[in-house]
Amino acid sequence: MKFKWKGITMLALALPFMGLSQSEQEISLDEVKSKVLSHNPALKAAEMQTEVAEAVVRETRSLFLPHLSASWSAVTGDVPLMVFGSKINQGIVKEADFQPALLNSPDRISNFQTGVELRQPIVQSEGWARRDAAKKMSSAAGYEFQNSREGMVHAAEMLYLQLQFLYRQKEHLGETLGLVKRNRDFVSQQYEEGLAQRADLLDVELRVLEIEDQLLSVTEGIGKVSDHLNQIMGAEPGEVFKPVDELELWEIEDPKGRDLNISRSDLAALEMNIRAMDDMETAESRRLMPQVNGFASYEWNNSDFYPSGSGGYMVGISLNWNLFDGGIRAARMQKASAKRQAASWDFEHRVSMSKKEILATTRNISLLKNRLELVGAALEQAEEALRLRLDRFEEGLERVPDLIKAELQFTERTMERSSLVFEYNQNALELKFLTR
Repeated sequence: MKFKWKGITMLALALPFMGLSQSEQEISLDEVKSKVLSHNPALKAAEMQTEVAEAVVRETRSLFLPHLSASWSAVTGDVPLMVFGSKINQGIVKEADFQPALLNSPDRISNFQTGVELRQPIVQSEGWARRDAAKKMSSAAGYEFQNSREGMVHAAEMLYLQLQFLYRQKEHLGETLGLVKRNRDFVSQQYEEGLAQRADLLDVELRVLEIEDQLLSVTEGIGKVSDHLNQIMGAEPGEVFKPVDELELWEIEDPKGRDLNISRSDLAALEMNIRAMDDMETAESRRLMPQVNGFASYEWNNSDFYPSGSGGYMVGISLNWNLFDGGIRAARMQKASAKRQAASWDFEHRVSMSKKEILATTRNISLLKNRLELVGAALEQAEEALRLRLDRFEEGLERVPDLIKAELQFTERTMERSSLVFEYNQNALELKFLTR
């Protein structure tokens, strides 16, 4: 027992210093959302994913834009075939070069070749389908980024609401602590006058310490929520925030009229991915179709370093037709079809789960609204009972245990109503997020 009282006493002595360890910075919900959208690292990473998807789309421009390249090479030697070919390319072949002795054992020659080549895709049916898929995947990435922003804002709103609730609890506990301390002082005076027992004084002092302990827990909770806010706002930890708006019961429209928006960003991203997979499946089926490309080149050959001398061009068209690839095309079509079907089932599952969540949240709001009415009535009765007992207590007509019991009931009803307001607003936020 002595150890217990010693620990509680140390806790009471530590409370004032712990409460003053950090200053509180007032912040509004709009400020929180603005900082989250501007500085959250996860959102910055999600935004980079949209740029990656856009870059993939830009890569597919190679399906219709020309490919231009330049080359330069230098060779020297006396290999008969190389020597004779270099002379032809340089345009310096003479009649004497056809002598057998010179053909078989020519002198060393140097050849500098400069070339420009142009390739132009003409028919790339498989590639065009992949380009369509890339465009849809880029759109899906945009929806996913939008969903990330909405989700992060929702998380910020939830944390801000939790901060409002904790400060309301702190306010209630502070008011209760003031009331209990006044009762303690009154009982202490009566004890000194011999009108109260020591057990009554100990009961009141214990109640003071219990409330101070609850205040410590609430203060710690405020610090933890502030740390989470600092994290999602991309700020350094340590700042303790205080909301400029107090916790109030929100007025919302009839929740039963809210339904799932099939165009919601996360669902739109899934649907766009499914459409992209349709295009990928089409692309795999077109692997059997021929590819047609045009090409043109021009070359300069000279015995000197710089590009001059004899030149020539070549223009043509090529058709590539992969008639059989060892079963790879069929396997890839099967893979693409399976992935598309899996994505379709995932979409249906997400829609079903969202409808279930909306229904559950709607029920919670209706239940909490009824409970708020009941707890509100109970709070009024507890407040009136406490007022009567306080009057009787000051007149010496009420026992200390009965007064503590009345105060405890009033405090519990007050805290319970705040908790219900918090849960109601929390479910209202959740419904807003689910039906956005």
